[in-house]
Amino acid sequence: MTEALGPPDPIIMGKTNVIIGENGGGAGGGGGLAGLLAAAAAAAAALLSMAAGVLAFVMEVDKAVVAAARRLAQNILNAVKQGVDSFAEGIMDFVHGRRSVMTSFQEKRERNKFNELSNSDANKFDALLANANSRRERQYLRKALAAGRPISEISPFADKIRNKNDKWLDDNLRLTGDSNGRGVQQQWSHSCNATMVEAVRGEVDPVYSLDKREANPNFDDVASGNPDLAADQKGMLESNYVGPAAGSHSGVAVPRSAAGGGGRWADDLLNNNSDSTGATYTTLKDPTTDQAISSIDDGIDDGVPVPIVIGNSNGAYTHYVLVTDRSEGPPKTYTIHDPWDGTTVTRSESDIKNGSLNIAGSNQVTAVEVPTVEDP
Repeated sequence: MTEALGPPDPIIMGKTNVIIGENGGGAGGGGGLAGLLAAAAAAAAALLSMAAGVLAFVMEVDKAVVAAARRLAQNILNAVKQGVDSFAEGIMDFVHGRRSVMTSFQEKRERNKFNELSNSDANKFDALLANANSRRERQYLRKALAAGRPISEISPFADKIRNKNDKWLDDNLRLTGDSNGRGVQQQWSHSCNATMVEAVRGEVDPVYSLDKREANPNFDDVASGNPDLAADQKGMLESNYVGPAAGSHSGVAVPRSAAGGGGRWADDLLNNNSDSTGATYTTLKDPTTDQAISSIDDGIDDGVPVPIVIGNSNGAYTHYVLVTDRSEGPPKTYTIHDPWDGTTVTRSESDIKNGSLNIAGSNQVTAVEVPTVEDP
């Protein structure tokens, strides 16, 4: 094909000239002319074939360019809509003194997760956002995507939360700090570790939070029993510890009022959920108060919850609680969820410095699960 696009074949032309010269345009000359015409026709056919191939290639490239342009425009529009929603919700959060649905880290994760969607799933997600009844509802859909939920799970979730008011959304799509100041509670004597892990996941994944609340109708009443929560916590508590904070061990689940229970470290359990949280955790034991505050602040600034262990002296690793938010004040305060009684409380920076936390009988930060977030 390439040769047909080059200069005329000198062998064919040479032969034709000889035949014409010998026969003077007679029968022999007619045969030479036919050969020439045949060669020209072959060259033309080759050119047409190549032109058709080039045209097909250009059309495919054009389709790809158009698709890429549409996806880029869709991404830009999605980012603009998200920015508008975040700004408007931020104002309402400030006015009403409520927590934001998403941290800046989660917003970045959502944009990246959206960019990874197929064109079909991106269109489906945009349709879910368009059908949402409020900005806050859209924020929770985006939060679900940021947690790594596929569209096949976000779609039924969207149906469940559609047209719900803001209070219902905030009360049901987290596992800490509802409008009554309550959240998930440990079902066993020593399952604060597992309950804290549930709370962490609930902070970042609203689908998980709603599933847990739906599966446990007595969510706020541990005495009435919550078999799903109990089984989940028991499974984590009694699993073999495989992290670097201590040697191999496992906890023992006994009723809250019974003796003989045992706990475990939880950094490995936390890191089992890194795909949802976007963070990995490393245990820092016996930090100074400045180290504890700095580690907590860095985690909150990065946009993830920070688990801490409290006790009454260095080396007393008594009870896991979860820091979910911070207010600069003054005074500077932290929002902390206590798995023992399922309450979300506020403590000041001076409470940490002075060893006066007074949560579940413990006052001092004796360990921090220090988060490292992925590069969004």
